Order: sequence, then structure tokens, then C-alpha cells
Amino acid sequence: MRPSRTPWIIAFAVVGSALTHAAAASMHAQPSPLRELLLRLAEGAPPSQWRTIPGVRWRTFLPPDAPQGNGRLEWQGQLRLQGFGEVMVPKGVGADNRAVKANEGDARLLVQGDAREGVRTIELVKYHASADYAGVLRRQLRGRDKVVLVADGCATDRYGEGNDPGRTAIYRIDLEATAMPVYAEASRDEAGTRYSPGETMLSFTRKRPSDHHMARMGCSIHKAEDRAR
Repeated sequence: MRPSRTPWIIAFAVVGSALTHAAAASMHAQPSPLRELLLRLAEGAPPSQWRTIPGVRWRTFLPPDAPQGNGRLEWQGQLRLQGFGEVMVPKGVGADNRAVKANEGDARLLVQGDAREGVRTIELVKYHASADYAGVLRRQLRGRDKVVLVADGCATDRYGEGNDPGRTAIYRIDLEATAMPVYAEASRDEAGTRYSPGETMLSFTRKRPSDHHMARMGCSIHKAEDRAR
């Protein structure tokens, strides 16, 4: 089943309200925190190399070998995607719900895996629906990195849910610094609620979805992917 995002929506503290304009400008001069995460995912980096990443604020970071971890790896945090400006977002619940200013690139982060395989997935959710998935991804990368469309127009996401058919796409990301690609599934929720102005969801993994799986999702598969390597 698809994991619920409701606790994230309620618990998420808006990062933008806590960052000064000077800090935001400094962050753009540094490597993208998402790119640093994707490099570690592609290379199968151990937990010790994930703990300190510029621009990533971990809220929970429990190594899988910790007694409480039971071999599971699940870290939650926040980061800011590059290339976005100021927007209004809802904050608080019930009578405390109100609109506040934040950076549209502020995103909540969930990293999952286990002691045997290490990190398997990176899940990212940012406020506001962005249809230009490739543009969002490219703004986090460097000159010779590539974003290659694998499939789009999918009728459902990988969980078989299809409330917004045609809004899911799959990309391959080639990072100049490593020979191993990572794959991104991108989708969006444009409806919005009192507690969310809509969302863009990005899920990253080292494993390419099979053509059979993408066909079951109702995707249009782009064979030109192989020629783009």
C-alpha cells in the first residue's frame, strides 16, 4: 500500500520561515543537497556518509545497526530545492491554520532502506504542483549531468493508484561523478487542501522499473532512452 503522507503534512515545519535571505543565497552557491543525496544513493554509500550533507536538516537519523532500528533504515529531514522563489503556504492545524511565506523549493525528505542493502529509496515532497519535472530535476544538477525521460503519461503511480492519470513520469538521471544512474518517479497533486496547496512528489531509486511494470502503470515508454546514454 502507498504510505500515508498525512503525518508529513501536519508535522512539516516550513523551512523557509527559518532561513534568512543571506542563508538562502549561500545555499545556491553550494552544491545542491539533492544532488549530494543522489550521488550517495547511486554509489551505495554507507550510513556514515549520509549523516552530514550541506543543506539537509535531519529530524531523525537512526542507523540500521542501532538497537531501536531492528535492521530498518528510515531517516526524515528537510532540504531546499534550488531554483524556486517565495510562495504562500498553509501552516498549522485547526484554528491555528494560516498562510505564511516560504520558498517553494522547501521540501520534506524520507530516506528508507535496511541494514543489508543500505539506502533503497529517497522520497521528496515539496509544496505546490510543478508540471515541469525535468526542469525541477535539472536545476539540482551540474553541467554534464543528464535527465533522460524513460516513460510518461502513466495512468497510475507504482502503487497502482491513479487519481490524477497522466501526471506520473519516470526519468533516468546520469551524474557525471559516477557511472551508476538513478531513477526518478515524479508525480503531482494539483487539488490542494486547507493544509496543502498541492504537492510535487519525487521518488528516487537505483533500480530501473521494468518495461512490464511501466506497461502495467499505463505509461508511454520512450525507447530513445537507450540512445541517450
